[in-house]
Amino acid sequence: MRYFKINTFLAINLLLCISLNAMAQKNQSLYQERPIDAKAVYLTRKFFSVSADGVGDDAPALQSAIDQVLKQTHGGIVFIPEGTYRLGKTVYLWSGIRLIGYGAKRPTFKLGDNTPGYQEGDAKYMVHFAHAPGSNNPAQIQPGTWQTPAFVDGTWTTFFSGIDNINFEIGKGNPAAVAVRYHIAQVCALENIDFNIGEGRGAVEEMGNIIENCTFRGGEYGVKTNFSPPEWQCMVLDCSFEGQRTASLITQNARMLVIRGKFKNTPIGILLPDRDKLYVKDTWFENISNSALVINNFVPPELEVNLENLKFSNVPFSVRFNGRTQGWSKDEVKMDYAAPSPIYKIKSFSHGLHIEIQNGINHGVDFTTRMEQSPLDSPGELTQSDIPVIPAQKTWINIAELGAKGDGLTDCTAVFEKAIAKYNTIYIPMGNYIISNTLTLRDETTLIGFHPSQTQLVLKDGTPGFADANNCQPFIVTPKNGSNGITGIGFNLGNNPGVIGIKWMAGVHSYLDDAVFNGRGNESFFGNGQTHTLWITDGGGGIFKNFWINDKKSKLPFFVSDTKTPGKIYEISIEHHKYLEVKLENVENWSFYALQLEEDRGCENTLGIYLADCRNILFANLVCHRTSGVWKPFHTAMQYRRTSDLTIEGIELRGGVFPFDNAVFDETTGTVVPQRIFTKLVVK
Repeated sequence: MRYFKINTFLAINLLLCISLNAMAQKNQSLYQERPIDAKAVYLTRKFFSVSADGVGDDAPALQSAIDQVLKQTHGGIVFIPEGTYRLGKTVYLWSGIRLIGYGAKRPTFKLGDNTPGYQEGDAKYMVHFAHAPGSNNPAQIQPGTWQTPAFVDGTWTTFFSGIDNINFEIGKGNPAAVAVRYHIAQVCALENIDFNIGEGRGAVEEMGNIIENCTFRGGEYGVKTNFSPPEWQCMVLDCSFEGQRTASLITQNARMLVIRGKFKNTPIGILLPDRDKLYVKDTWFENISNSALVINNFVPPELEVNLENLKFSNVPFSVRFNGRTQGWSKDEVKMDYAAPSPIYKIKSFSHGLHIEIQNGINHGVDFTTRMEQSPLDSPGELTQSDIPVIPAQKTWINIAELGAKGDGLTDCTAVFEKAIAKYNTIYIPMGNYIISNTLTLRDETTLIGFHPSQTQLVLKDGTPGFADANNCQPFIVTPKNGSNGITGIGFNLGNNPGVIGIKWMAGVHSYLDDAVFNGRGNESFFGNGQTHTLWITDGGGGIFKNFWINDKKSKLPFFVSDTKTPGKIYEISIEHHKYLEVKLENVENWSFYALQLEEDRGCENTLGIYLADCRNILFANLVCHRTSGVWKPFHTAMQYRRTSDLTIEGIELRGGVFPFDNAVFDETTGTVVPQRIFTKLVVK
């Protein structure tokens, strides 16, 4: 017994050392040098009355910089140099504007000790993600008054906002303070941030979309949220929580995913006050005094809980249910899953409605809790992030310095071709860059932008070589097995029936992140103005994260074919297409975490997902949405043939008058799954 205790102690301390080393790396400044962008605003003394010394109040200067972006371009970037910026009042970050820090150390936004207004009450924010300043729209008049509000809160159309590489600190004597209200929609991010909340209330309140690579220290909670403005999934990716006084993460109706999280020194790791569709994977809990998860509900279908590969050290309970059964029974439910040893793991846990299809036969629905929990001798290694690190900034070449105009008029194809031939990492400042021929990337080519709505590669309508639907040509090609990266860039493919947006053959270490595929045009091109938006094929794979495909002209926006290379989807949205949103053909080893599909008017006959000849496919927290504008039913959200080892862990079919009739349809046997909400389905 003594030998076991000694080894347990050594293992926990080794794990702590690994954790502290990873935390030190997380807090390094990602952008060591000043990014050069003629269209950006820089919060420097040259342009604004800013102190950056932690003493003077820099909130007015920061707000002026944000408002300048709004006035000039509506959306864009404020670059924040290294320094400490004391905020004496709330700063409003309008839709489509990003704050990005740079310097040898990350800049810090600080709430000084005993800042007036942060001692009591709610909604006491340092930075508030809002949609826009108050308007004269009568619909915005506050009830019972003739006043229009000072601002419009974040909405389901608040896109492209973000904060990157900037830390937050809350000083003493501010018990009501919350660092950020993050109530937003697609292609937004809080990333690379160290939140030091101390005695304050919390770091993030009312989130949306994705929080990535952030550290949360102190506070009553790290993140507390209800549903996002568009009521789609929220994701916390590669984040650490430590020292929260109530719970690290409090989530309700957020359709929350936590992947590769770390929770330490708190009473509760994750708290569900009522219900949610919760998915947690590859996550570690240490020194949790109550329970890693506390769920104050039990049986409603809106409660879905799936856990995979969780590790625990000094955690007395992994999961505790503590609440009434919401009308099913008057009895109080208390179900505790106690620790089997000082160090242990959950291989899998699944609570809710379960369905199994085997050999084409639906074996029905079972409401149950399934747990695989076992002791460990040591915690082993923490699961490392699979998100590739962008190349060091000193290796970047600025495409503008090579002659690219980005004025929406000048053809920049030759400049890009020469840059790709000579340089590995190409930085693209904000602008619209006209491209008229296929850009073929080399094995290690990385394209870096900071704002996909404002940094766009544009294919004009009817560009020669892209107009023939029977002779398709890609706009961008990644090489087979390449280690390519594309981040912070938008793509406008125009009305070109023969264009394939990106033909992706890059390998497992490649990534596409923070992107938008958009473009408006003649409605007669709806469903026939482009061939594929993104075609991943011939062994292609990698990471595909935080992007939005809403180019209504595409015939097939997301197509994966002929690959066994693992691919992972993190928080992407594919919407408003005429025929089909996602197709997988002869594909193995792909995982979709927080895929969101949406159909609107004109999409009455759209199938969400089609799989043919696929193996080992996972969908986690899948949302398929048909809006109230869809006035005809459609029989299924997902259809497959000759497909096995298909797993859905959490699904919701949402809609107005006509949601999908069924979740899943096997076209070979005719088997259907009519349930629109369930926790886990396995097709064997």
